[in-house]
Amino acid sequence: MTKKKGIPVSIILLILGTCLLSGQESELRIVGTPEKLSSEIVAVRDANGKFCAAIQVISNMDGFSYESYNGVVKVDDKPGLDMVYLSANERVLEIYRLGFIPLKIILSEHGIALREKDIWKIEINGDVKMAGIPVVILTEPEGVTIYVDDKDMGIGQIHTITAGEHTLVLKKDDFIPITTQINVSATDNFFRYVLDLLIVEVILVPGGSFNMGDIWSSGEDDEKPVHEVTLNDFYIGKYEISQKLYQLIMGNNTSSFTDSDQNPAETVNWYNAVDFCNKLSELGGLTSCYLINESDVKCNFNANGYRLPTEAEWEYAARSGGREDRKWSGTNSENNLENYALYYGTNPLPVATKQPNDLGIYDMSGNVWEWCWDWYDTSFYSSSTNSNPIGPMQGIRRVARGGSGIVNTGAEYCRTANRSGSYPSNAVKYLGFRISRSR
Repeated sequence: MTKKKGIPVSIILLILGTCLLSGQESELRIVGTPEKLSSEIVAVRDANGKFCAAIQVISNMDGFSYESYNGVVKVDDKPGLDMVYLSANERVLEIYRLGFIPLKIILSEHGIALREKDIWKIEINGDVKMAGIPVVILTEPEGVTIYVDDKDMGIGQIHTITAGEHTLVLKKDDFIPITTQINVSATDNFFRYVLDLLIVEVILVPGGSFNMGDIWSSGEDDEKPVHEVTLNDFYIGKYEISQKLYQLIMGNNTSSFTDSDQNPAETVNWYNAVDFCNKLSELGGLTSCYLINESDVKCNFNANGYRLPTEAEWEYAARSGGREDRKWSGTNSENNLENYALYYGTNPLPVATKQPNDLGIYDMSGNVWEWCWDWYDTSFYSSSTNSNPIGPMQGIRRVARGGSGIVNTGAEYCRTANRSGSYPSNAVKYLGFRISRSR
């Protein structure tokens, strides 16, 4: 893996240090003159068993922390009033608050001489909080857009962010975005993240015309009549969607065969598949194709996002651009079909175990059945449109194509013209999907 160049850490720290020094616009300060109170401490002792002294800190702000040369014994903090217990004869008290230059109080310079049981009162103020803290956010790869609390911060590496907790989102096309919480302070101002590549390989299928259906006269009635179909260019997934990718996008794995995360995602219903397409589109910075209202799903085929292939697109791609010598995807002969398709067995194989077809697409015959967009109608071919058909307007089952090596095994089920359908709510162990896109 090539290491990408970035700003050297030494330069980043120099920039950051300069920004911090120039960016702090407010100092904590003592208001008025410290006052020794008449009351005394009677119960708090230091580590040596001696009675402590105390400084009562009054302020219009909260969130202070304290340090001293001999160590702070105890702090009782209340809104607007902190009681800071120190060893007697302490000489220095330092007060900190996010967004302000620390206040170092040399007690003797303010007439404070701490004795056992003494209580002194001081008032601390600071009118203007820092506008923000310079924060370094490094990403791999570079060029990631950074969002803080939904605000677009651009693609730079140094950003001014106010102290406190924030929601950080990192986005780049073709990478899985990161959403996380960060807590920014003067000391927590350097963050680094690595985004995972969103690997979705698609093949461009040049459009054209072909005779769709059982041109070999060896199929079922629902594959007839053979009819000419013309398609525009489109993209189709090089592989069936794997369990690894499905888990990454959907956050779960419903598959029945989990011995390899490169196995095709199956036990996925049609609604899961279209939801996956929308989520994948969103992550890739594309316009979603599907408008989903529970079981009512509409597709915008003009959108540039991911979708399921239409039945015609599926067959055209499986036949390597509509070739009439491709009864199975990649071959016209059952004698070498096992080189291209898993069409018998009990478990699916990892995607791309077999050879691809002439377009470089894997597993369009066998392994698992694949969902398509269209409603399934046994007689639809008699009334299908010729240009970019998208199937019937309604139905009760959705088209599945490709056959499998899990159930209904055999070469006849893996023919490129073979059709089947399943209820869209069905999630079965032999049915998965691949994605496509309009060009």
